[in-house]
Amino acid sequence: MGFFWRLRQKLGLVRPSSVAVRNELTVQALRELAIKKQVRADELADTIIRAAVNEHNLQAASLELWESLSPREQQVTALAVRGYTNAQIGAILNLSVSTVKTYISTAYHKMGVSGRAGLVDRFRGLDLASWVVESIGDY
Repeated sequence: MGFFWRLRQKLGLVRPSSVAVRNELTVQALRELAIKKQVRADELADTIIRAAVNEHNLQAASLELWESLSPREQQVTALAVRGYTNAQIGAILNLSVSTVKTYISTAYHKMGVSGRAGLVDRFRGLDLASWVVESIGDY
């Protein structure tokens, strides 16, 4: 942004874009939070960025693991993660409870978890609700 543009903006001849306004609000909120937490704003920003990168990496890893499941394993796992019981999953997908248990057991093994809570944790960043709606119609 050049000198004359900034001058025109200060004189009220140019309105800042909504992105610039949002960016300024974000910076201001970051400064206020840094003061509240008694840390430097750049340290706080670094912590937030590292946390966001870690979360992104976890989601990418979860998506890669998700894609290692077969389509049917994905359906069963998505419903299990959403809180459905084995009987409910069987009824929705027209599978026996025994077959549902087999698919869930296979998913546990592939995901490296030992129970539903592990599956829920593994896929907490993925939007399985919309996936279930789109996918279940295929069967």
